[in-house]
Amino acid sequence: MSLNPFLSPSGLSTAKPRIGLLGGSFNPPHKGHVHISVLAYKYLALDEVWWLVTPHNPLKQEMNKSLRAYQQRVDKARQISHTFPMIKVSMIEHQCRARSTYELVTLLQRYRCWCRCAYVFIMGADVVRDVPLWHKWSLLVQRVPLAIFDRPPYTSSTLNGQFAHRYRRYRKPVRQGQQLLAMGPPSWIFFHTAGRTDISSTHIRREHRASHESSHEFSQGSFDAQKGIRP
Repeated sequence: MSLNPFLSPSGLSTAKPRIGLLGGSFNPPHKGHVHISVLAYKYLALDEVWWLVTPHNPLKQEMNKSLRAYQQRVDKARQISHTFPMIKVSMIEHQCRARSTYELVTLLQRYRCWCRCAYVFIMGADVVRDVPLWHKWSLLVQRVPLAIFDRPPYTSSTLNGQFAHRYRRYRKPVRQGQQLLAMGPPSWIFFHTAGRTDISSTHIRREHRASHESSHEFSQGSFDAQKGIRP
């Protein structure tokens, strides 16, 4: 049973459910989103991973912001993740009418569910380079611990960028992954993971515009075979 962000987390058996938050436009969702979710589920000992599908992204002006396009992205995300029961696709950003990730976290912290769960933000290395452009990004980092997963070719730019430089002393070793949620912010871990994927939604959109058919759309059977991942 999935957690409702507006209610107490009675659907999970653990005393304090461990929730990973993976935000993004998911335009389109792809196997990289599933891959990073499964890795986070494993390395952070999570109960669930929530995909927070944003209805708008000020850093991606080309994205279709219509409600119809948003619903299509939500439906597609649910379609490609349906065999992974730990992944829950959420429309909470739309429901809360949050204008930024910081605003969403601020709203969530007003509900009982936030206090009864342990949260961590999940990010790919490519996202971290843009974090300093986010609304009140430093306040966000001080509210939620971060789990960052390597994505070529962004390793160097991530570990030498503004975020890493400012919060270098709060970086924790990978071996403490399962303790990250209990450490509290501004703790963060960078995972140099095996089987890294360089697929991105931006790349898929560019290919789709060029050929009208993306070769990277998610295929559950082939992805499981390649990565050896099972729900």
